[in-house]
Amino acid sequence: MPAYLLGDNAKTVTVDHVAGVAVRHPTVVAAGRHYGATVHSCEPFDPESKGGVEATVRVAKVDLVPTEANLRGAYGTFGELVAACEKWCEHINARVHRETGAASVDRLAVERAHLHVLPGEPHTAALGEERLVNDDQTVRVGSARYSTPPGHVGTRVWCRTVGEELVIVAMTNTGTCWWPVQIPRWRPLSGEVSGRR
Repeated sequence: MPAYLLGDNAKTVTVDHVAGVAVRHPTVVAAGRHYGATVHSCEPFDPESKGGVEATVRVAKVDLVPTEANLRGAYGTFGELVAACEKWCEHINARVHRETGAASVDRLAVERAHLHVLPGEPHTAALGEERLVNDDQTVRVGSARYSTPPGHVGTRVWCRTVGEELVIVAMTNTGTCWWPVQIPRWRPLSGEVSGRR
């Protein structure tokens, strides 16, 4: 993990500016603290600080997201887009960078000495939105209820959408520590209790 993270001035990172000082979103601050990183945002109206952040948007538009410019066909599923991203990363990280004269994958081996170790557990914001499992072993997400396996009634779980599926994660005791474990995956519904895939 690097010592600091740089983001754009989006409201998800910087909620306000008071006397020229950026006020960070509390969840972003908590996540940064959890991972041992300070969160910074670009200086408003400063192209130099914003350039690195916007480069990722340009990459997504040019190389990954279907557009008329690159004639890439539409992805059939979110999984196909993820696979395309992984393939593109392998290709681009093996290419020699004109500034450093080395491939990014080789530079990472050098830069690891300057990074610090990640904590054993992820920050809960990465797991999704927190829900309490009801007495009928379900959680409500949007206008639908989704069932959970036995043993989770009254406990907190986290729900997030991954592609076309809803993932429910619970903290499970591994014997040495508590660890987040995926319980079911569902096709999101808008009706009654969903059925298992």
